[in-house]
Amino acid sequence: MKAAQVTLEEDLLRELAADERVRRIGRSALLRELARDYLRRERERRIDEQYARAYAGGHQDDSWWQDWPDRGDWPPEPPENGE
Repeated sequence: MKAAQVTLEEDLLRELAADERVRRIGRSALLRELARDYLRRERERRIDEQYARAYAGGHQDDSWWQDWPDRGDWPPEPPENGE
Protein backbone atom coordinates (compact mmCIF):
# COMPACT_ATOMS: atom_id res chain seq x y z
CA MET A 1 0.00 0.00 0.00
CA LYS A 2 0.99 3.56 -0.52
CA ALA A 3 0.05 6.46 1.73
CA ALA A 4 -2.16 9.22 0.33
CA GLN A 5 -2.82 12.51 2.04
CA VAL A 6 -6.51 13.46 2.11
CA THR A 7 -8.01 16.72 3.34
CA LEU A 8 -11.40 16.59 5.05
CA GLU A 9 -13.51 19.22 6.76
CA GLU A 10 -13.23 19.24 10.56
CA ASP A 11 -16.94 18.49 11.09
CA LEU A 12 -16.70 15.48 8.77
CA LEU A 13 -13.66 14.23 10.69
CA ARG A 14 -15.58 14.62 13.96
CA GLU A 15 -18.52 12.62 12.59
CA LEU A 16 -16.17 9.90 11.34
CA ALA A 17 -14.40 9.77 14.69
CA ALA A 18 -17.75 9.33 16.44
CA ASP A 19 -18.85 6.48 14.17
CA GLU A 20 -18.55 3.03 15.76
CA ARG A 21 -17.63 1.19 12.56
CA VAL A 22 -15.03 3.78 11.62
CA ARG A 23 -13.47 3.43 15.07
CA ARG A 24 -13.39 -0.34 14.62
CA ILE A 25 -11.93 -0.54 11.07
CA GLY A 26 -10.18 2.85 10.87
CA ARG A 27 -10.53 5.80 8.52
CA SER A 28 -8.03 4.43 6.01
CA ALA A 29 -9.93 1.15 5.68
CA LEU A 30 -13.18 3.05 5.27
CA LEU A 31 -11.71 5.29 2.55
CA ARG A 32 -10.31 2.23 0.72
CA GLU A 33 -13.74 0.60 0.87
CA LEU A 34 -15.43 3.75 -0.40
CA ALA A 35 -12.90 4.13 -3.22
CA ARG A 36 -13.46 0.51 -4.34
CA ASP A 37 -17.22 0.99 -4.19
CA TYR A 38 -16.99 4.18 -6.23
CA LEU A 39 -14.87 2.49 -8.90
CA ARG A 40 -17.26 -0.48 -9.06
CA ARG A 41 -20.30 1.80 -9.45
CA GLU A 42 -18.56 3.86 -12.14
CA ARG A 43 -17.61 0.68 -14.03
CA GLU A 44 -21.24 -0.50 -13.86
CA ARG A 45 -22.48 2.93 -14.97
CA ARG A 46 -20.18 2.88 -18.01
CA ILE A 47 -21.36 -0.62 -18.93
CA ASP A 48 -24.99 0.47 -18.57
CA GLU A 49 -24.30 3.45 -20.85
CA GLN A 50 -22.71 1.16 -23.43
CA TYR A 51 -25.78 -1.11 -23.39
CA ALA A 52 -28.09 1.89 -23.70
CA ARG A 53 -26.13 3.23 -26.69
CA ALA A 54 -26.00 -0.19 -28.33
CA TYR A 55 -29.75 -0.75 -28.04
CA ALA A 56 -30.90 2.83 -28.58
CA GLY A 57 -31.37 2.43 -32.32
CA GLY A 58 -33.40 -0.74 -32.16
CA HIS A 59 -33.80 -3.04 -35.15
CA GLN A 60 -34.64 -1.41 -38.42
CA ASP A 61 -36.24 -4.62 -39.69
CA ASP A 62 -37.71 -7.07 -37.20
CA SER A 63 -39.21 -9.29 -39.89
CA TRP A 64 -36.19 -11.63 -39.96
CA TRP A 65 -37.46 -13.56 -36.96
CA GLN A 66 -41.20 -13.56 -37.64
CA ASP A 67 -41.24 -16.96 -39.39
CA TRP A 68 -38.71 -18.76 -37.19
CA PRO A 69 -41.23 -21.41 -35.98
CA ASP A 70 -41.68 -22.53 -39.60
CA ARG A 71 -37.95 -22.88 -40.28
CA GLY A 72 -37.05 -25.90 -38.16
CA ASP A 73 -38.06 -29.34 -37.12
CA TRP A 74 -39.68 -29.13 -33.76
CA PRO A 75 -40.55 -32.07 -31.48
CA PRO A 76 -44.23 -32.88 -31.18
CA GLU A 77 -46.16 -31.16 -28.45
CA PRO A 78 -46.53 -33.34 -25.34
CA PRO A 79 -50.02 -34.70 -24.72
CA GLU A 80 -52.11 -32.66 -22.32
CA ASN A 81 -53.15 -34.12 -18.96
CA GLY A 82 -50.71 -37.03 -19.25
CA GLU A 83 -52.61 -38.72 -22.11
